[in-house]
Amino acid sequence: MKQLFFLFFIILVGCKSTQIKMPVDNAFLSAERIEIWSYPNREIWHREGVDNTGALKELKIENGKVNIEKNNIKEKIILSKEQIEKTYQTLYDNKICDYESIATCYQPRHLIVFFNSEDEVFNVLEICLSCTQIQSINKFNYPDLCDKKMDKLEGVFKSFGIKYFDEK
Repeated sequence: MKQLFFLFFIILVGCKSTQIKMPVDNAFLSAERIEIWSYPNREIWHREGVDNTGALKELKIENGKVNIEKNNIKEKIILSKEQIEKTYQTLYDNKICDYESIATCYQPRHLIVFFNSEDEVFNVLEICLSCTQIQSINKFNYPDLCDKKMDKLEGVFKSFGIKYFDEK
């Protein structure tokens, strides 16, 4: 019954013309497995050194893996169907935000990783809870973002067992 409700919810939300900001590959529905990873501020350890610009290295999927070194990952959890639904509902609940906000910084520490049936990564959502920003590798229907939503998402992650949120 919950799966039917979740499918109905996704179809209903996905059909609203105000929601569609770019073509949607609904990774939440098509993923065989979804994980959440936490890691230290990627801005510190994932810099390009070749051109000396100090630019943040672009996330890429190479051979079905994300170009993040395993030794930088602090936590990794596999989401249950209920946790996937809770994450999706929190990200796409437009009633949470009274306004949209995005900070100019970008200090990502969390990654939602989507795997296909061949156990290969096909998309990711990188999240900076403190800066209220989300980025993906492949096209994604980005949710509206605000501080309240990021606070709620942090609470959701904590309820799943994620403990790493900052370098403090």
